[in-house]
Amino acid sequence: MEHAKRSACRTQLTKAINAINANLSGNSTIEEITQSMAKLKLGLDNLKEADEKILPLLKDNLEDEFLKSMEYEETATSLMSRLEYRKQNLSSTSYLIITRTRMRDFSSRARSVKIPQLETEFFLQHDA
Repeated sequence: MEHAKRSACRTQLTKAINAINANLSGNSTIEEITQSMAKLKLGLDNLKEADEKILPLLKDNLEDEFLKSMEYEETATSLMSRLEYRKQNLSSTSYLIITRTRMRDFSSRARSVKIPQLETEFFLQHDA
């Protein structure tokens, strides 16, 4: 039973990793990246839980089992870092676009404000 659960967890995590890698190079939104991060974390958490239950039951090839578990964790952690980096870049880009849009709106409103003409005679009379 525990072997089947761990196998299913590995399959789930592998599918999530492959899907994320395929979509990471595209134009993902912040929401899609956040969802991918959640799926990746869930898959990794499920696999860790399954590993904790099955590793004490194993007698042979323990080193291989530990190495395989560490490979999954390393791959998922690396991908999580890439997702976080991409998310931060998208957030920064979104902030810049919003800021530029607001500045353009402010600039166009500022150009439409009419400032009264100053009377130059007043200044000339008081300077003399």
